[in-house]
Amino acid sequence: MKVRNIKTEENFDNMHDIEKAAQLRADETAKIIMMKLQPGDVVKEHTTPYNVSFFVHKGEIVIKIGDESQKVKEGDLIQSPSNIVHSFTNEASQNAQVMVVKHINS
Repeated sequence: MKVRNIKTEENFDNMHDIEKAAQLRADETAKIIMMKLQPGDVVKEHTTPYNVSFFVHKGEIVIKIGDESQKVKEGDLIQSPSNIVHSFTNEASQNAQVMVVKHINS
């Protein structure tokens, strides 16, 4: 058994300059990243060669996938196909927490 916790994991360098981003899993099947987003934080537009799922653990964000943009809230799971531009922003006045799962072998 392997247990990892965002509270004790060190931040990893990320292209989005998110202050608290912990990579909880990175292997040949999946990458799992937990991000704590302060108000105004932005995950910049980018693509990945993998299908991606986003789970809003706390708060709310505005997520953009392709040409669609929507405000999503705590408890929502959003799916994005591979090679589609996506981004999200914490436009709220409260912190948000988002789990990002990159499905490597999907």
